[in-house]
Amino acid sequence: MSYCDRCGSKNKKNAPFCQGCGKPLQKNAREKDAENIRHQSIRFFIRERRKLILGIIITILICGLDLALYILSDGHFALLPHRTYTTHWGWR
Repeated sequence: MSYCDRCGSKNKKNAPFCQGCGKPLQKNAREKDAENIRHQSIRFFIRERRKLILGIIITILICGLDLALYILSDGHFALLPHRTYTTHWGWR
């Protein structure tokens, strides 16, 4: 049994509201701690998921930029120097 802070009437153990005045009953410290931990873990999960999505987007953009540079440079990687290879006789 728990008692209401406002009117002092008896209430059931897990009653969310006072039966006498209707005031929301406060949760005990253990329930508050469990709820805080649950909220913190949800926020952590959301933060980590955002980091993962951002990393995927950056990777896709870098790969797309690399592919665009490759296509625009006639099949040679633009960031690397273009080399022509010859045979030992000097032919191309």
